[in-house]
Amino acid sequence: MKSDTSWRYQWPSSRVIARVDTRAHGPDEIVAYLYAAPDITDAAQLKHVRQQLLAQGWASSPVRQDGQFALRVTGIPNDQTLLDLLRTQRLVEGEPNRTSRAAPSPRGLDAIRAQSLRSSAMFYALGDLLFLVSGVMRSREKGKTDYGQIGTGASFLTGDVLLSVFGGHNESRQLKSLLGDLKHHLQEKGVAIPDASTLTAETTAKPGGFLETIFDFMHTHINTIKIMAEILGGAAYVKAGMTQNNDEKKIAGAVIVTGWLGALLVKEKKTDPQALAFASPGEKIMAKIQEKPLQLAGGAGLIHNAISTYGAFKERNRYLHPERHTDTGSKNYAWDLAGISAMLLGNSLYAISNKSPGGAIRKDALIEEVYSIAAQVLHSQPEQVREAAIEATAAYLGERTELKDHRPQIAARLRQEIAALTQNPWYDSSYSRIAPSPALASAAR
Repeated sequence: MKSDTSWRYQWPSSRVIARVDTRAHGPDEIVAYLYAAPDITDAAQLKHVRQQLLAQGWASSPVRQDGQFALRVTGIPNDQTLLDLLRTQRLVEGEPNRTSRAAPSPRGLDAIRAQSLRSSAMFYALGDLLFLVSGVMRSREKGKTDYGQIGTGASFLTGDVLLSVFGGHNESRQLKSLLGDLKHHLQEKGVAIPDASTLTAETTAKPGGFLETIFDFMHTHINTIKIMAEILGGAAYVKAGMTQNNDEKKIAGAVIVTGWLGALLVKEKKTDPQALAFASPGEKIMAKIQEKPLQLAGGAGLIHNAISTYGAFKERNRYLHPERHTDTGSKNYAWDLAGISAMLLGNSLYAISNKSPGGAIRKDALIEEVYSIAAQVLHSQPEQVREAAIEATAAYLGERTELKDHRPQIAARLRQEIAALTQNPWYDSSYSRIAPSPALASAAR
């Protein structure tokens, strides 16, 4: 199943389950949403369904999808396995009507931003190869290896090949990464997370998923890896400037190291418009940088391009008019200029990208999952600390670029989800409460 396509199964005459929606949730797993038949009012029947799902080793939790109450089920290998279980347990009757639903693709500027990381890697890689060719040709010309120029191309290219592989737009991976970070944050704040919660199920490594775990790690940290490769390449570019007696390359390399190091150190977080209204000019500038730290990297790259272009034309002048200079240039300045031209587009695209790959999650279904999963954990908290837990969660999610909402809207929506949870027919009142942690109890006071 394609990750951007979902399937709907609807039974004209149903027993317990009226409809099932499914979508891909990994290479060998789907997530399903079960909707009860309208005339089902016996909670025992729905509890029986959950017990049958649990017997298969599948996790389930009550959620809202498309404004309707549903049961979210994960751990299912494929659609057919779930449908076979529903038939065996006589939860459905007859053959369902099956329809596909492709998620709408982002358009315009959203489409450019969604794939800006991977697109930047393509242009970067072309420039890297041209820099590498320049290093090889210069080495042949001088009769000794130009480690600086070759090192620049090789280091840049390593980061960009990895970026092209792992930097693609994948909202399912974004969701997993966000939920993992949310779990860590809640634990730091003293919010106890039930073992039976969906958040626990979603953030527990699946057996046999080693390669998938590696891919998730690389996707989450790809910009850190790319930035480190650029810093090493910038240092090598300084070395190339020393070898070639090119002051502009020394300066351009130092600019790369400085700008990309800044992008590495600045933590990305969304701007809070309410807080920004009372901020000083300096605070407003810092907030804008934090909103997109890769502006520092892309901007430094563009400055590097300008300085290197000036240096390449100076080298061209030395090469064409050796009688005017004590140090003749190299004809391979042309490779540098070609590489810089490709990198101009790469730097421009990288500057508009988010540090967390993909930026804002655009699929409403995934956004609803974030709120439903968080609400489930918050609902399990004792009443005397629940409000503190809601505020801690809203503050954290309000800084994340994956959600467009800000802290006040997030807090309000979490409260709505918590209130709706007990109205969900799939809700099991025997779901255990947990004791308040000392840290959260103190925050509540």
